[in-house]
Amino acid sequence: MSFMKCPTCKKTRNKFETHDFLPFCSERCKQADLGKWMVGEYKVSRPLRMDDEVSMEDMMREGSAPDRGYDYE
Repeated sequence: MSFMKCPTCKKTRNKFETHDFLPFCSERCKQADLGKWMVGEYKVSRPLRMDDEVSMEDMMREGSAPDRGYDYE
């Protein structure tokens, strides 16, 4: 079975579990993450450039899809 960790609290859960607050384990963790964005704790490091825009299909074809920072086990 595959597992992933909640990006906020690091609680381990089934990677294939589905609910409204993915990739978080709960509504609380989802809201905590949103709060960090709202107060500026998270930010985009620089403005996007045209060469940054690569389609997900291209990344999948090349085998270089981003892992989005999720911690898979």
